[in-house]
Amino acid sequence: MKRFLIKISYTVLPFLLPFCIIGIFYNFCISPNESGDLGRLGKIAFGKDYVQAIESNYLTDIMVDNFNGEICNNYDIITIGDSFSQQGVFGYQNYLAHYKNERILNIQCFRGMGPEQTALILFNSGFFTLFSPKVVIVTSCERNIVNRLLPLKFSTQYLRDEILKQYQKKRVINDEKDFVHETINYLRLCLNYNNPVRRVKLNQPLFSVYKNELYFYKDDLLRTDINGDELNIIYENISSMNQQFTSNGIQFFYIITPDKYDLYTPFIIDNPYPINKTLDYFNFPDSSYIINTKLFLQPLIKNGIKDVYMVNDTHWSYIASKALAEKLTQMINFKN
Repeated sequence: MKRFLIKISYTVLPFLLPFCIIGIFYNFCISPNESGDLGRLGKIAFGKDYVQAIESNYLTDIMVDNFNGEICNNYDIITIGDSFSQQGVFGYQNYLAHYKNERILNIQCFRGMGPEQTALILFNSGFFTLFSPKVVIVTSCERNIVNRLLPLKFSTQYLRDEILKQYQKKRVINDEKDFVHETINYLRLCLNYNNPVRRVKLNQPLFSVYKNELYFYKDDLLRTDINGDELNIIYENISSMNQQFTSNGIQFFYIITPDKYDLYTPFIIDNPYPINKTLDYFNFPDSSYIINTKLFLQPLIKNGIKDVYMVNDTHWSYIASKALAEKLTQMINFKN
């Protein structure tokens, strides 16, 4: 038995020792310096200094209330959206709230559902009458708009108590990390096996760190075009949403946030990936309710503005949030 264990140790140790060294290196050197969702997904040590530099430009207070199932006040402006609407102090809603000098209510999507369907269900269920909003803003990211808009159901409704209970439930997040699992994942990503983060070179410095490199999420490449039939349904569904809200005296906005890859495509050197044409079908600069944010964010980048999107994240920075808030301030009809 002793000889067997010695033989096993000679076989295992040459692999186990390097694994432990790599694991210690990752968990104590790389992991503490991961920042942004791309840093966490790709286990990239973007560092904390970049985040702190960006945060130094944030507003100091937040004027956005996240709905938690309690009915408190009336709100003139209600927002519903995906992760681009959950950015807190540097989100576009907070800048809009400061420009309008009033608090805004933000409502998260129902679990497993997009913001478009969530907004329609809330509308059909009479939910908005609880707050008497003058404006409802729905925000959706480019990579998901087709899959979210095509199957929209315009008659679905929930009981009001069912809606309130959904927002009263606590969402449990487990932040614990397993040493072995995290080390294996780090090794896998070092070998570039099934890496969810893509990296390409840029023709000019567009970020304040990793200046000439673009990191983006692989799902930005999932859908790069829309066929004619899909486009007709999408246009019709957005128009129908607008009609539903406006017929009840509520100004409606549908905001599309561009994928990071699409926004920075013109600046990529020797791009090995297909061009994303999705937002080319939404070039409506004069639309009263569809806002394709690519139309005014890409010119900022062309003018040399850095960090319109964050280098370490799939989301935009406070710079884009401010630009959108300024656009909305000009388009919103009601006055305080």
